[in-house]
This record gives sequence, structure tokens and C-alpha cells, in this order.
Amino acid sequence: MTTAPPPEWVGRPSLFDIDGTWLGFEDERCTGDRRAESERSYGGFTDALYFLPQRRVSLQTWTQAVREVRVCSSLLYQGPALIGVLNGILTRDPALTAGRIGHETRCGPVSFAMPTDEDSRYRGDVQLWRAAREPLGSAEMTMEVHPLDPLTAEYRLRLAGPMDSLSRIRVRRDGNRSFHEGPDIWGNGTAYGRANFVRLHENTGRRMIGREFMLDAEPGTDAGSALAVSYQMFDHTSLAVVMHGVLERE
Repeated sequence: MTTAPPPEWVGRPSLFDIDGTWLGFEDERCTGDRRAESERSYGGFTDALYFLPQRRVSLQTWTQAVREVRVCSSLLYQGPALIGVLNGILTRDPALTAGRIGHETRCGPVSFAMPTDEDSRYRGDVQLWRAAREPLGSAEMTMEVHPLDPLTAEYRLRLAGPMDSLSRIRVRRDGNRSFHEGPDIWGNGTAYGRANFVRLHENTGRRMIGREFMLDAEPGTDAGSALAVSYQMFDHTSLAVVMHGVLERE
């Protein structure tokens, strides 16, 4: 007896240009002729690299499993140049397909923006994995946001568990770009729709590349209540730890 293939992951990914401008929607099934694909998985998070002949681009795709859906982002490259970004939330449950496509149609262009009118706190468990794909366990992550004015906020990031840390960061926003200006973490970020991509540096030499994705943000000013986070943490130039999870707004 032939076993039926599993259902495809279906959604309606949004395409953004390099400045973060929404350009429209892409194929709802995210299928294509992928070549030279390589990937590494860390629990529910996968980092994949491959070439897409029909676009003549190289892609780096981050996929994070969150309950019954997958949060996907693809960075499109020609040589070293970023030429576009795809973002979306996918499902493979046929009963949820119509609702998911409707949600992505409505919310795909929504811009990432943390609350600016009041203090907020996001908290949740994150999974930690060594670069060798060995589990380190879970930690509790807390992200406190204290707005100083409509464009600037002080962040307090705390990890409690196998990796303990407490960091203060002044974050300034300029449109869809953000600038992390110390005292403990420095760096910058660019948001493509609901996904905010950051590159951060600590005074110790450790750095992070991350994505923060607003799962239930709605058009208008509603930032939603759930944030899917995934970070690759480096000791100098070597990947050391991968961290991913969901933070809920309290």
C-alpha cells in the first residue's frame, strides 16, 4: 500500500523589498524547485539554505514551530546583497487553511511595532540548544519595554535558567528600523512586516542574530499579545547557542 504524502504547509507569505516596503503576496504553498538545500534543526527551529532557480536567488529560511503553525521567513540574496524578504505563518491542517489564508491576507502587511503608550512586559519559556544540536534545556525569558517617548524605549531583557543574564538597552525607532544604543547591548534591526530582524552585540564579545515575530498583530495599532522569538548566539565568530520560544504579553 502506498502511503499518502503529508499535507503541504499552506499560507499566504508577504514579499517585502530591502527597505521593508510591502510588495504583495507570494505562492500560498511556498513550493518551488529548490537546489543544493542544506539545513540544521534545533528542536522546533530550522535554519535552511538553498538556491531557487526560478528566482535565481539564494535563500536563508528560518522556520519556527509554534503550536499548530509554522512561522517562516526567507531572506533572498544575490551574492552578498539582500534583495527581498518573505514572511508568513503556515498551516498544514486542511480545516485551518481558509482561516489561515484569510488571516495572512489581512495581517501580512502589518508593521512590527512594540507598544509605545504604556509599559509592557512579555514573558515565556525558550528552548536552548548548543550549536552541535544538543539540548541545553529551557529558560524563562522576560522582555520589559518602558517607553520614554513615542520613538524611544528602555528595554530590560532577563534570562533565568541554564543561561542567566540581565541586560538594559535603549532602543530608538525610525520607521521600520531600530537602533540599540547600550549600555549593555548595541546593534540595529529592520522590520519586514510583522518580523523584526536584529543584529546585536554585547560588551563581552558575544553577539546575536535574531527574529522577533508578532503572531497576532492586527492592522492599526494593535501589537497583539504573542511574540515568537528565535536567536542565534555567537561567541565572537562561532555559533554557540540557538534559542527559540514564544513570549506572551502580560
